[in-house]
This record gives sequence, C-alpha cells and structure tokens, in this order.
Amino acid sequence: MQQLPLVGRALRAVFAVRLLRYAFVGGCAALLQICLLALFVELAGMDALAASTLALSISVMVNYGLQHRVTFRSKSKHIVAAPRFVVLTLCTLAANAVVFDSLLTVLPYIAAQILTTGAIFPVNYYLNRTVTFRL
Repeated sequence: MQQLPLVGRALRAVFAVRLLRYAFVGGCAALLQICLLALFVELAGMDALAASTLALSISVMVNYGLQHRVTFRSKSKHIVAAPRFVVLTLCTLAANAVVFDSLLTVLPYIAAQILTTGAIFPVNYYLNRTVTFRL
C-alpha cells in the first residue's frame, strides 16, 4: 500500500477534527468573501459596507453546502438545516455589518473584513454545531 505524501497526511489529520474542518471550510468561504469584496469595491466601485454584505451573502451559500457535507457530515435534511442556517446567517450578516462598519473607521476595508470574520468565527461554529447541524 502506497503511503500518502506529507501534505495528504496533514490534510487527513486536519479533516479528522471537526473544528479544524470547520476552520478549513470557513477559511475557504472567507477567502471567497474577501476576494468578492475586493472585486466589488475595486472593479464595480461599490461602497465597502454594501460590498461586504453582498460578498458575505454569496460566500454563505457556498459555506452552507460545504459545512453540511464536509464539516458536520450532517444527516439533517436540508428542509430542517437550511432554515436554521438562514436565520443564523441573517444574524451573521447583521453582526458583520456592525463590526465591519466600526472597524472601517480605523482600518482599510480588507483588514476590517479579516478582523470581523475572525471575531464572528467562534460564535458561528458554536451555533452551527449546536443549532444548525445538531449532532
């Protein structure tokens, strides 16, 4: 049997721990959000707060599918989990707007978004684990 390369073994170890899977999947969604934010601000000329809200709304859809399947390996039917996720997402959108707008007064928009995402991450993990995708 062929040994997995070091990177493959490291990814396998990460995916063995739910919190690390959540961080990895959430990190991918956050990266998507930040790329979209920059695209909306720099290329579309959108206001940073509106761009952040739109970028989060799009990345959340990707995040739901990956969190349901990859992170929590949830058996919850989408008809049950999705509405819970939507309610949590609306709360996240509101928290994102408040924190991001506050940080935007003292930081560039990318830095403000990174800090905002980091602040919201632990609360989202807890609520997704205990409410959205109950285990």
